[in-house]
Amino acid sequence: MYMMCPWWVEDLYRQDSLVAQKTDYIGYIGYVINVWSGRQNLVNEWNGTRGNCILDLPAFKDKFFELVVFNRKGEAFDYFLRSESARQNFYARLLHYDYGALQQTHNGKKADGLNIYLPDFTFKEKRAFTQFIKSLSMLLKHYGKDGKLYYDQKPVFSLTFSRNALHEQSFLATLTRYVDFIHFIDFDEYGFPTGEQEMIDNTFRTSFIMDFVSQFYVIHENRPYTIKRTTINPDLRMLSQANYASNNWELYFTLEVLLLCLALGLILAYNLSSSVYIFSTRYPSLTVPIIVTLVTEIIILFVYMVEAASDVTVFFHIETMPWYTLLLIPLLPLLMLGIYGAIKLYFGEKVQP
Repeated sequence: MYMMCPWWVEDLYRQDSLVAQKTDYIGYIGYVINVWSGRQNLVNEWNGTRGNCILDLPAFKDKFFELVVFNRKGEAFDYFLRSESARQNFYARLLHYDYGALQQTHNGKKADGLNIYLPDFTFKEKRAFTQFIKSLSMLLKHYGKDGKLYYDQKPVFSLTFSRNALHEQSFLATLTRYVDFIHFIDFDEYGFPTGEQEMIDNTFRTSFIMDFVSQFYVIHENRPYTIKRTTINPDLRMLSQANYASNNWELYFTLEVLLLCLALGLILAYNLSSSVYIFSTRYPSLTVPIIVTLVTEIIILFVYMVEAASDVTVFFHIETMPWYTLLLIPLLPLLMLGIYGAIKLYFGEKVQP
């Protein structure tokens, strides 16, 4: 059973051995975000040095536990997402090697996971929230020194929302490229789950349209740094503003726009220019292959653009060289047209004397 332990009722469970027996995974609400500064609203036993946290008791020695970052102020949390200074303060207070909340140990070990619990999230700042979660993911994967992470192993990274957020699961499913799990569950005032729980992970299949739309949440991000997937760095600010080397989705996007403009120009020319209209009706064997090639190339470039912009595989591994041969498929109609023209010229009718 999963239990989310609020520090304000922690004393109830200190002598309750049944909780320790029945609970397998404990989420401890140890960080309540101050939305104006990004720091902690208060310092509770998670940060204590006297060993008074429930997770320090011998009965919980072998339990998996995670640090829960909590905020119930939906509208105010939107301000936090828009504030660069508040987010940077949060990253430091959460992860810094010397004083970060995630560096705290209980029963001699660090947290097995990090959970962001937002029961009243408004979903008004989807773009800012996506980039916030992406920054946290980058930090958890790359924060360290001398080629070694500051954690024994990367913590399990998850999100928790109330069941009221199920109507947004298509959007949230696109975030599984950054987090391991997303839970939809309600808790009572004692930290125990009420009702049914639903969960999505990277095996959840959202619609292609939603997956494509989600790419616009990370387009034109303010991320001036580029790192490799093997990078380990102690600079929190740099990592939070870093991105992986792209697969040149901007190039595919530019070519896509150019081809769409060309297609639109041909349509206008066909309807407005008598010369183009006469040419296309007189030589359909030439115009049809050109149109087929143009439309097919637009579709394939769109697929490449989506794949290059995504951090996960949508259709195929774009780095694999054989997939680039797809870009040559639209040229087949033109090749066949060339062969047909050559044959016609060679074997065509000749005027006899």
